[in-house]
Amino acid sequence: MDMTAGITMFFTVTTKDMYGNLIKDARANTSVSIFSTYVDHNEWLSPLTGVPDLYNWAKIYGRDMVGLAIFNNLSSSEPHSTYTSQLTIFRAGKYSLDIKINGAHVAQSPQIEQTLVKPALIYAPTCIVDGLPLLMVAGSSYTFRIQTRDFYSNNLKVPLATAAQAWQAQILTETNDDGSPPVVVANGAIVDKADS
Repeated sequence: MDMTAGITMFFTVTTKDMYGNLIKDARANTSVSIFSTYVDHNEWLSPLTGVPDLYNWAKIYGRDMVGLAIFNNLSSSEPHSTYTSQLTIFRAGKYSLDIKINGAHVAQSPQIEQTLVKPALIYAPTCIVDGLPLLMVAGSSYTFRIQTRDFYSNNLKVPLATAAQAWQAQILTETNDDGSPPVVVANGAIVDKADS
């Protein structure tokens, strides 16, 4: 089963007694627990040497998952024996999922096959630049790379661009004291070329 970081997955848990009869009423003190055990995120490590993994992820984003289960005792379209459940995981990686009712595993839980949580869409404010010099000389060419990340700082494997693109750039003087418009100091092109 695959998920996307930050996208909620919905599922249903059907409750039965020890004889296989559907439980048709919400029982007092019934506790449904949804656990996601983090395994690793090796598939999403950055290939760029200058971009470390986000070591303080939990401090920045808090818990890496949220879950909820609600008993369906008000809907006539659902059998009155189900919990509508939802799970949201924010950190990309591999997880083992486990669902318990009153501390006991439900059927097919914990999962034998791990769940893969993929990064969400690219989010520019969390992307990291690698190799950009602090001091540049006008007229010189520089190369740098960008590690794309999603909103939750999960690394993406896709390149920022799939083809070379160029934009015209101008360096302007600051606005003059007399209110006249800025003067063009230099013209050039910024070339965006994806690495494979």
